[in-house]
Amino acid sequence: MIVADVHNHTNASHGKASVGEMYAAAKDRGLAVYGFSEHSPRPEAYSYPVEYREHLRQNFVCYASEVMQLRALSGSPKVLLGMELDWFPSERPFMEAAVAAYPFDFIIGGIHFLGSWGFDFTQDDWKISPQQCYTRYENYFRTLADMARSGLVDIAAHPDIIKLYSVDVFHQWLAMPESLALISVALVIAVLLVFNWNHTVLPIRILGIAFIVLQFAVIPLGARRAQAKTCRKAIRDAEKRGEYPARVEFLFQEDHIRTTVGKEATSVRYREVSHLAALKDWRFLYFGQGAYIIPVSAFRDAAELDRFDTFITGKCGMPIVILEGEVPKS
Repeated sequence: MIVADVHNHTNASHGKASVGEMYAAAKDRGLAVYGFSEHSPRPEAYSYPVEYREHLRQNFVCYASEVMQLRALSGSPKVLLGMELDWFPSERPFMEAAVAAYPFDFIIGGIHFLGSWGFDFTQDDWKISPQQCYTRYENYFRTLADMARSGLVDIAAHPDIIKLYSVDVFHQWLAMPESLALISVALVIAVLLVFNWNHTVLPIRILGIAFIVLQFAVIPLGARRAQAKTCRKAIRDAEKRGEYPARVEFLFQEDHIRTTVGKEATSVRYREVSHLAALKDWRFLYFGQGAYIIPVSAFRDAAELDRFDTFITGKCGMPIVILEGEVPKS
């Protein structure tokens, strides 16, 4: 049962209902705590093609006044005055002034812009290569970590909003260990942020802790599912190209892997391997834009497979991620 809701926008920005209408709906649903968190005003340099910035600037004073009047009332739900601080790394004085303008109970930090570009406006802006998307994801999560360190916000809003218009590509990126490492840094900082709250009211603190715990539980699970999907797709693509099944000879040298298919030979250095995965009866060694797909049946017995797993993890300096799911049948 949901007893608290603290991320809510009114018709002062892009919301559809007034403060009074939203309060009545929260009361009707029996919520114990209801937090209003209208977007903060934005500097002129940060614009969407279709803009509500001027409307918000004109109506923010009224929004804050109405919420504070409701906050003064006794009874349920308990009303909290909040704001989603749109995060602009180069506009620290502007953001500090926005946070100090009213007696807020909590501040949500939300990233909607990378530089002066609003990345969550249209699908057309994401018709780019996967590598370009990867760069944007990395930029976003580094910005998220910086925001959490700032001391200006209490909660990080929608931490995965960057995937809005590129979900499949995001899952491919998420399956890479270095991506999980980057996300984990941002979440660890967010956890430290939660436990360093001094002024935030208890219901918000509890919600924040629950949210971070959920993120730690869900992201690794989502990554494994995404990676399993990627592995199954690798097999399907190889089948379509006529490259699977094929007889491949592997020679594991001191510093590289040499493969031979017919008369063609290629090699990959262990340091070029980006991640290792195991899906049912297969092993996957990913590097660059390709992968070696090795069937478990290629090994004489379980002991030889164990020796291989120990060898390859040692050479590549990373664990094998154990995935779940079936390999598609041709």
